[in-house]
Amino acid sequence: MTVPRITVHTLVRNESRWIWFALMSIINYVDEIMVWDTGSTDDTVAVIKSISDPKLHFQEVGEVTPESFTLMHNRMLRQTHTDWMLILDGDEIWPFPVISSLVTAIRSQGGNFDFFVCHHYDLLGDVYHYQEETGGQYQIGEYSGQFSIRAVNLARLPGLHFCKPHGQIGLFTADGPLLQDLPTAAYKLLPGSYFHATHLVRSSSLNLDLQVIKRSSKYKYELGLAFPQDFSYTEVFYLPRPRLVPSPWVRRSFGYTLNALWQTPLKIAKRRLLATPKSGY
Repeated sequence: MTVPRITVHTLVRNESRWIWFALMSIINYVDEIMVWDTGSTDDTVAVIKSISDPKLHFQEVGEVTPESFTLMHNRMLRQTHTDWMLILDGDEIWPFPVISSLVTAIRSQGGNFDFFVCHHYDLLGDVYHYQEETGGQYQIGEYSGQFSIRAVNLARLPGLHFCKPHGQIGLFTADGPLLQDLPTAAYKLLPGSYFHATHLVRSSSLNLDLQVIKRSSKYKYELGLAFPQDFSYTEVFYLPRPRLVPSPWVRRSFGYTLNALWQTPLKIAKRRLLATPKSGY
C-alpha cells in the first residue's frame, strides 16, 4: 500500500517572530513544505532562508491584496501533487507529539477521512497565557471553540478550492458548500493542541505587523488564562535557533498588562452577549 504523502502550504508576510518555530515544529514529519512570501519588510525571508532542508520550497511572490491572497492559495493547490495538504500559518507552532499523531493518523487512517480537525491555544500577550475556549467561537460540526481544519485529503475531494477574500477565506468543495458544511464529510478530531500566536506581535515590531492585511484586528490586549507551571511547551521552543530569531520566552510588558486589565472584562462581556459561531478552515 502506498504511504500518503503530505504537502504543507504556508503563505506569509512579516512573520519573523514565529515562522522559524512554525516551520521547524513540523519539518521532520511531512514530505514537502511550500512557503510563499507575499512582500515581507522584516526579517521573515532571512529567517526562512536560514532553514536548510530539501523539503522546504521557498518563493517570493510579491505583495498581495485580500483577493489575490486567495488566488495564491489556489495556485498552491494546483501545484500540489500529494494526496494530503496541511495548512500551516506562520504563527502556528506544533508540539512534536501532536504533529506526529496527526501524520500517523493520515498515514494509517487517512483513506477513510476528508479532513482532520485540530484544537489550538490562542496565545495572549506571551506564550504563558491563552484565551478562553469561547474566544475563537469556531464551529466545525459538533466542535465549537478553538478548532480548525488543518489536514485535508485532496484525493477524496476533487475540485476543492479557496474562495472569498482574506479574512473570510474558506475551503469550498467542487459543488459549492464549505468543506465543513459538506453533509457527507468524514472527519475526526485529533488529540492534543498546537499553539496559535495570531494575537501576539508576529513581526519584529507592532508597526511592521500593521503593514499586513487584517493584522490590526488580530493583536489583542487580554489577560487570558495562565498555563500551569508544569505545562509541557512545544519542544521547538528549546531548540538552538539562529541569532536573528527572537526568544519565545519574553513575558508581556507591564504596559500590556495595564491595557489588558480594563479591556478584558469588556471583551468577555461582548463574547457572552454577541457570540456568533464562525467557520474555520
